[in-house]
Amino acid sequence: MGIFIGPARTPREVSKVCELRYRVYVEELQIPTPEADHESRWVRDRVEDNSLSFAAWKDGEAIGSLRLTCLSDLPDPQQQLARMHMHPAFGAFGLDAICTTSRFMLDPRIRNGRLIYPLMKAVYDHARNRGIRLNYGDCSPHHLPFYQHLGFRIYERGFDDPAYGYKVPLLMLMGDRQEFLRRRTPLARAARDYPDDQEALEWFNTTYAGSQPAATGAQLGSGGLRVYLESRLGETAADSCALFRGMSSPDIDQILDASSMFEICTGDRMARRGEPARSTFLLIGGAATSVQGDRRIPVQPGDHFGQNGSFEKDRHSETVIADMPCLAISIPAEIFGKLRRRAPATAARLEKNLNRPLSALRQRQNHFTAGTGA
Repeated sequence: MGIFIGPARTPREVSKVCELRYRVYVEELQIPTPEADHESRWVRDRVEDNSLSFAAWKDGEAIGSLRLTCLSDLPDPQQQLARMHMHPAFGAFGLDAICTTSRFMLDPRIRNGRLIYPLMKAVYDHARNRGIRLNYGDCSPHHLPFYQHLGFRIYERGFDDPAYGYKVPLLMLMGDRQEFLRRRTPLARAARDYPDDQEALEWFNTTYAGSQPAATGAQLGSGGLRVYLESRLGETAADSCALFRGMSSPDIDQILDASSMFEICTGDRMARRGEPARSTFLLIGGAATSVQGDRRIPVQPGDHFGQNGSFEKDRHSETVIADMPCLAISIPAEIFGKLRRRAPATAARLEKNLNRPLSALRQRQNHFTAGTGA
């Protein structure tokens, strides 16, 4: 039997989607999600009964899913409105025009790009036929290039989700065909069947005028993120960042062109020790503190943190808290595997640099502590 795309409408179909989430969140990513039911081996939250999950089905099993939640279907949408700061959209367009999409995942056994578009198109068509104009969501920093390619925009700073780590808020203007075409998203084909929504575009540009809380290397163009980093730090990337020590500008561009830059609010945790790690972070503005047990180590522009030691670590090695508004770059873990295949010398240099500079700072702090008897 082949694969087909359709909504989960029966209790059994919904349970199959919730079981897929358990396989991905708990068994694969080992995320301590509070919605997990370990006895039933599923992940189900409080908006499930008022949402519609579309799934890729094979032999009766859900092997991919994407959930659509229309705010007008929720008995109390205030938590969703507050979490994603949707009140400007609510005031302009009302609940009937707003949805969220979430729980976008594929079974690890069949993970590839072939199911992404049909799942997105099924949800997009359903939402447009309901009159949805604004689609909100969020993602981890390392997924930002992917979601921007799909047509999502970043409209404000990220936030620290207690269960899932640092998240970047996203908004898709469902009727912005020109943006879909510019980004070459697969949804550009689906958008041709619906009218443009110039009013929503003008509202976004007015409401978030001048806001640029995040950007990707791809968005800035080849070398653009490195040039911006160097303008912030006042030196070449190789001189100012221990992570790039001994690398040429083209070597560094291979890494940063696949990375994302984003802002962090004071008090937010950019990384949490022991949580699943998909990125190494590079601080380029502000100040933070790395916490490991009783040790508190300053993190300054040019320092990197998170997966220190190896890009292939499964867990962050430290908790890092922003002491003030910060600007950081997220370098996805998968770039290391690509470098090993395409540029092994660059990969070797990157791996060697990963323990700098915070490991040296730890050694100095340990020496100071031992010397003072503290």
